[in-house]
Amino acid sequence: LLVTAVVAVSLGLVTLRRIKAAIARGEGQAPLEQIAVPLDQVPVLSPEDRASRLLEQLQTTPEGRALVFDKGALVGIVSPSDLQRMLDLASLR
Repeated sequence: LLVTAVVAVSLGLVTLRRIKAAIARGEGQAPLEQIAVPLDQVPVLSPEDRASRLLEQLQTTPEGRALVFDKGALVGIVSPSDLQRMLDLASLR
């Protein structure tokens, strides 16, 4: 009995803005891995990280996104609008 597993490796982050930019450069047929922001340039957080760390990390990337990993698995992507929603909800309390 042969048991195999497919291992997903995160290579980077692709946003609609990056896709539009690639199309504008005539690279619309490029593989997504060529369009993506390399993972080492994307903030990576864990579910236990505080909102203040998230805010700091979002300021370090032009894409304004952070990936949330838990035990090596991607469990979320946080955008500036997510952060704004969180701040808006906090102000209602």
